[in-house]
Amino acid sequence: MNSTNQSLYKKIGILISVVAVLAVFIVTFAEEKPSPATVSVASNTAVQGNDTSVQSTSQEPAVNVFNKTTSNSSTSKTTKKVTKSSNLTATRSTTYSDSEERDEEGFWVKPSTSANTQTAPIATAQTQTPTQSQTPPPVATTKKYLYKNGTYTADGPYNTPEGQVAISVTITITNDVITDANVTSVSGDNTSIRYQNKFISGYKQYVIGKSVDSVQLSNVSGSSLTPAGFNNAFASIKVQARA
Repeated sequence: MNSTNQSLYKKIGILISVVAVLAVFIVTFAEEKPSPATVSVASNTAVQGNDTSVQSTSQEPAVNVFNKTTSNSSTSKTTKKVTKSSNLTATRSTTYSDSEERDEEGFWVKPSTSANTQTAPIATAQTQTPTQSQTPPPVATTKKYLYKNGTYTADGPYNTPEGQVAISVTITITNDVITDANVTSVSGDNTSIRYQNKFISGYKQYVIGKSVDSVQLSNVSGSSLTPAGFNNAFASIKVQARA
């Protein structure tokens, strides 16, 4: 039973192979045979125009004409593509340098030179200006002096064994300081005038440059009575200069 089936299957396979070969042959023959419409049109054209070139064209199968046109078109496109590729290749070869590379289609391309570099942000130093404490400006205080600036004169009487005599005293005061002084005789006998002259020759070192309230004379150059007359005159001057 099995051998019978195998023989049957073998025959069926052969038959199928034969049918397939015939089908291929028929299709090939049908493609090469010109259609009646094409032959009719070609014949009419040959009769009307008596053109041998048209007759030869009408005898060529329609399929071949189409194939030729398609082949010509493909050839033209291929030629254009090759020409374009050649032009692009020539253009790029003249534009780019030798360090460039070619891509998969043969065109020159610039090599990638971009590096993954990140620019670090510039740190801006923030300086804080220390706030200065707003101290109020010092208030100008005017010093109050006890005596008014100026030059003052007074007579200074004093007692001697011969009687009462006197001297004249002139004092200049600036900011409670004696800046100048002058003493002259007013009255007295010869002995009194002699001691007055001794006083006049040596008193200034104890007066000039001294503060007003610090001056109090007692004995100057051997004269002990004339300084009393100076002190009396100076007391009057202080009263005059009191502010």
